[in-house]
This record gives sequence, structure tokens and C-alpha cells, in this order.
Amino acid sequence: MRAKVAAVRRRLDRLVDGDGQGRVVVMGDMNDGPEFDIYAALLGGTFLKPVMGSVWDPKRVFHNAHSGVPPRERWTIDFTDRVVNPLRESKYGAPSELRSWIDHILLSPELRDSVVPGSARIYHHRPKPGPGGSSLKPTDHHPPYVTLNL
Repeated sequence: MRAKVAAVRRRLDRLVDGDGQGRVVVMGDMNDGPEFDIYAALLGGTFLKPVMGSVWDPKRVFHNAHSGVPPRERWTIDFTDRVVNPLRESKYGAPSELRSWIDHILLSPELRDSVVPGSARIYHHRPKPGPGGSSLKPTDHHPPYVTLNL
């Protein structure tokens, strides 16, 4: 994982100069979030923190578009996992599900102030049954979205 993270960050450093100039959006399922720091340490490091950037190069640090979303609403996946969530409780209030923030939209420093106020949200949905009443959900992710004023 470290090689993958390093490659992504090298690419971002080529797209964003030393003064933070460069319009770049990095988004997707990063399978990493604030709840996973303890596990990441066991696995040899995180994905999200190195991709966002270093405090030693602050002009190139990316901003998470959803950092201002209230914590109880800041989750993008819900699932039952008795290894990660053995107590059957979630800090988000759902006793039978684990909710985590693993889907992210990261903005380069040049784009940080282009977020339209109040537009960073996460679509929390409950999929309707599929054809024939199937109970299969199309995804367990809840997509984050944001509007930028470019």
C-alpha cells in the first residue's frame, strides 16, 4: 500500500506546484477514514493522510470537502462487521451497523475556497428493493457530493 500511496502523492505534487497552484480533485472510495487509524498502524500506514499531504509542505495539503459536515452525518458506508464492530454499537447511533467515512472528495489548495457554502453533503439513501422484490442492495456506499464555483 505504501508504494501506491507514494505514487499517487508524487502525481499530485506534479499537478500542484509549491505555491499550491493547480486545480485538482481526488475523489473516490479510499477505504480509509478517521476510524481506521489504529488498524492502519497495524497494516503499515494509512492511505488518506499521505495523499492529502504533509504538514511540512502546507501549501500542497489537500482539503477534504466534507470536513465541515457534522460528524453524525459524516459517513459514507454502513455495514455489519463483527470484527471491526464487535460491540454491535456505532458511534453514529445505529446499533446493528458500522458507519464509516471512507469515500472522500479532496480538493487542491487552489480549489479549497471554491466550495459553494452548504453544498458538501452525503446522500444517505435506503435503496428500494430490486426487480421482483430482491433484497439485494446495489451498493453499501452513500455518495458524497459537492458543488464548486469555478
